[in-house]
Amino acid sequence: MKRIWKFISEGDLLLVISTCLFVIFVLFPISVGIFIIEIVNYPFERKKRKEFQKELNQFLTENDNKNFFIYNNKEILLDLIQKEIIPKLDEGIDVVFIEGRKINERYKSKYMSHLMYNFKNYKKFPHLMKIRNCKVEDKSLNDNSYNIINKDVDEVLKEVNSFFGKKF
Repeated sequence: MKRIWKFISEGDLLLVISTCLFVIFVLFPISVGIFIIEIVNYPFERKKRKEFQKELNQFLTENDNKNFFIYNNKEILLDLIQKEIIPKLDEGIDVVFIEGRKINERYKSKYMSHLMYNFKNYKKFPHLMKIRNCKVEDKSLNDNSYNIINKDVDEVLKEVNSFFGKKF
């Protein structure tokens, strides 16, 4: 035992002891406190998630069979979309404009944000979304809109209408 103490200096021993004391008296109580807070908070968070899911289901029911054309303020496509595509969209297609993170106020943004965050086919905007039987389907027009930016807008409109099941 004496041999081990020969190789450890007093400074190293103090460092080991102070580190152990720090872990025991500071980090461990903080970890236990955070764990207790999480245990106490869990039922409230679960209740909030259930309430949100219930409200989201109500939103989906209220907006069942709706079609959405969603675009943002990206300058490359903004003029094309606002001047060429939106005026030619079918009346049954609701236009949703996103400026930064703000969604137009016509729809409750927390539900639309949630739906957009969970897009399965997201590449970038513009994007199509339809709600059928309280289920959301989506499609990105990004690839096609960039390819068609200098071509015929009718091709974009055909794709929009075919996604929503309408004839052009």
